[in-house]
Amino acid sequence: MRLSIGVRLFPVILALAAVSGLAVPAARADEKWHHLGELQAGKEPAEVTVNREISKVRIICKAETLVINTVVVREGAAKTPIEVAKKFAKDEEYVVDLGGRKMVTGLRISNPGTGRYLLSVR
Repeated sequence: MRLSIGVRLFPVILALAAVSGLAVPAARADEKWHHLGELQAGKEPAEVTVNREISKVRIICKAETLVINTVVVREGAAKTPIEVAKKFAKDEEYVVDLGGRKMVTGLRISNPGTGRYLLSVR
């Protein structure tokens, strides 16, 4: 008798775990990132408006080879350059930690050459 009750309750337990976030941590992890768009590397640095409090910047290479030299974090008139100096392969991900939460107005990304990448913040 106990086994039949457990078998009937198993789908209910799974559903409750999924609703509470216990069964799907991978899906919830990406929800924390705010996607700013897909950008194309080129001769000129990419200028991206952020206007939010963030602590991390995520770059994911989506096509070709990508080179990111620096990410300049703008907080109003203040500018903080962060050296990345990294060559990315397709689907490679890199997270720039800002060392705490900052009210960022924009990012300037030095990205010479070719390649496309996704830019997200949190």
